Amino acid sequence: MKVPAVSLEAIAQAWQPNVVVCDVEGSEKDFFQSPVPSCVRLIILELHPTKYSAQGFDTILERLAAIGFAYVFFDTPDDVVCFARA
Repeated sequence: MKVPAVSLEAIAQAWQPNVVVCDVEGSEKDFFQSPVPSCVRLIILELHPTKYSAQGFDTILERLAAIGFAYVFFDTPDDVVCFARA
């Protein structure tokens, strides 16, 4: 089944969001391979660690750090994490 998609860059250009919330059911390990638009200051990400290895989890953290985001502690459920632009 084909599903229409819109890039984060297109959304950022049109709306200038400062927060991105992701719940992509395990696909988060495939995200954040390129810079995030500069208007985005915070990423709230639901993780699904049962759907990928510990190395997959580390890859997510490394990618976010590489594009300028740092982990921020918030009192959230264990599978929800926040990252702010460093």
